[in-house]
Amino acid sequence: MKKRILVSVVALSLIFWLEGCKGCGKAGQGLGKGSKVLAVVNGEKITNADLEEELAGKPDFYKERAQTEEGKRQIVDRLIEQKLLMQAAQKQQIADSPEIQAKIKAYEQRVLIDALRDKIVSAPAAPTEADIKQYYESHKYQFNQPELVRVRQIVTISRSKADQAYLEAKSSPTKFSDIAGKYSEDEASKSRGGDLGYVSKGTLPPELENKIFALKEGGISPVAGYQGKFYVFQVIEHRPAEQKNFEQAKEMIAKRLEYEKSQEKWKNYVEGLKKEAKIDYSK
Repeated sequence: MKKRILVSVVALSLIFWLEGCKGCGKAGQGLGKGSKVLAVVNGEKITNADLEEELAGKPDFYKERAQTEEGKRQIVDRLIEQKLLMQAAQKQQIADSPEIQAKIKAYEQRVLIDALRDKIVSAPAAPTEADIKQYYESHKYQFNQPELVRVRQIVTISRSKADQAYLEAKSSPTKFSDIAGKYSEDEASKSRGGDLGYVSKGTLPPELENKIFALKEGGISPVAGYQGKFYVFQVIEHRPAEQKNFEQAKEMIAKRLEYEKSQEKWKNYVEGLKKEAKIDYSK
């Protein structure tokens, strides 16, 4: 329990420390309208400027909450809680711990490097139509969707039990889920009415796959034996193999190429820093 509390306090102190740093160097800003005091917590003020900072970068629905009295009060209450927790952390000298200081330093470093990366690789040049087309032609195999079936199963170690399950499923296909719950010994799929989800061709043993992919939607397979177990299958949905055309793949390829360009730009930037720097390795 103490460990969980310490971890929570550490996480909060990191967040509050960083939140506090957002205002560093901004003295004099947020005066006037922003300086209106919304609450005072043990002598420390919470102002409109703090509220505006809390809303910055938040989703529209969160900002809209602040337009109502109730929503604004809820957000201010959250700021009060944060202030109280930060005061408690300071009172207990949480930040004085070498372990916490190390975590704060590591977190600060990660935040700053991430911000630098965003600045360096921001808005990479959009790939041209020719670039996208060339990628598509060279990687068509990536846009092949294999034949898929969504399948239910009943699995037993008893042939007679499997035969009985097959007869019931064959006579009442719409009740396959109930029959799977009654007979199947595979606990994982049994709890879902035997549903295995989508299976692509080439991923199952041929002894089972051939029976499954030969079925029409709603069809029930004869009992199939494999490695000491007996199976009955029902196909819920059948999707044929499909090749995405260029127009279908175009947006996906553009995003991939943009990502690759940003990765390359960042890598070149880091390599450039290394070349310009004087680096002495300790012997």
